[in-house]
Amino acid sequence: MLYLFRNGVNLMSRRTLEERIAAAQTKKQQEVNNLNRLLKEQKEKERAARTNRLCKRAGLLESMLPDTILLTDELFEQFLKRTTANDFGRKTLGEFVAKIEKPVTAPQGEPLTERKMLIHKAFSLVYQPNATPIFLSNFAD
Repeated sequence: MLYLFRNGVNLMSRRTLEERIAAAQTKKQQEVNNLNRLLKEQKEKERAARTNRLCKRAGLLESMLPDTILLTDELFEQFLKRTTANDFGRKTLGEFVAKIEKPVTAPQGEPLTERKMLIHKAFSLVYQPNATPIFLSNFAD
């Protein structure tokens, strides 16, 4: 059987322009849905990592200062403010943070979280005019 193609389109195809537009819109919606699913999954991972980090740090603090267990939330907050939220605490924290690699920033200058980096990368590639087609599976972990 002979197939005739022009610009990658089968000329023997009986699909109308409207049908091809509808198919392209369906495919685009599927890609958007896939992106949303990936972003939701990333957000859940970030939430789980934050919960894990908070539990570990609170446990470490309680193991080093067991008397803090007896404090109410208000007293614990006052304790933290007096002991860490002062010039010495800020200076010490600044020294530790300076040792950490600089974060990636968006064009507007705000730091990007992993989720924001994924969104920024996806939209900068997907919505570039005259760009080659990409698949959202390229962004999967």
